[in-house]
Amino acid sequence: MPNCHTCALPVPNSANVCSYCGVGLDGSGQYRVSKDGDKFTLSAGGVVVAVATPKEEVFQLKRPGALASENYLVPVDGSANPSVAILNRALDSIVQLTFEGSKSTSISATVETGLVSLRLMLRRDGEIGVHLINGDGAVVLFASQDQDSNDIGLDLLLMKPNPELLPMGYFGIIVALMQYALK
Repeated sequence: MPNCHTCALPVPNSANVCSYCGVGLDGSGQYRVSKDGDKFTLSAGGVVVAVATPKEEVFQLKRPGALASENYLVPVDGSANPSVAILNRALDSIVQLTFEGSKSTSISATVETGLVSLRLMLRRDGEIGVHLINGDGAVVLFASQDQDSNDIGLDLLLMKPNPELLPMGYFGIIVALMQYALK
């Protein structure tokens, strides 16, 4: 019986989606990233599947209730543009993001992964939307801000996920966008 990439619970072989969080077995589906104070949460189907909490300048990314962090979001110095890295438990960089532009103009980010030969581009779409595009030009993720909501968050539609980045890699990318580029 496989486990869900998102919530890590077992999924029957006959199922196409996780009955707990509602995400497809490949990780595709609807998510929400919300910010409450300085903490971020990733939820799917109303289920919190990951949290990001700051400790000094580093965000710890982990599953709810977990004692150990799965990944770390770390600002990288030495660049003219804001840059962050997502590190695994061994402190190896799995994702590097470099932001260009500003919230008032157009934000783009180059997203490079060390896990696979994957290059992603993050592009601003109007006032409230963001696309994450892979090297083939296909949209991997679309994020939009709910204009009618009072909370600070983004609704996500993950369409062509890379299993190596589920769920913490994509969560880290969106947290980095909200923390460092959309301020």
